Amino acid sequence: MALIISGCAEFRITRIYLCGYGPGSVLYVLAQARKGIMEKIVVKHSNLTGFIGKSPVFNYIDTMNRVWLYNELTTQANALNTAIAYIEGLLENSSCIRK
Repeated sequence: MALIISGCAEFRITRIYLCGYGPGSVLYVLAQARKGIMEKIVVKHSNLTGFIGKSPVFNYIDTMNRVWLYNELTTQANALNTAIAYIEGLLENSSCIRK
């Protein structure tokens, strides 16, 4: 938190919050990864939307101006693991493949 004082009676308090992903971060859509699709987005900027308890909650805006909530996006490693697990589940349940 920073306190900026100017004049004799005017002051402004600025709070600084750290978000998970900054501008230029490459993220993947978690819902698509659960279907086996790797959909990549690039974060343009983030907005503080509110708080859960004392923790700040951010939403992210990508380069195509789509708005994403913090829990809709994930890293490449997590998206890849989710997509692989989905595809392996399809292969295990498929009757076309002989073992």
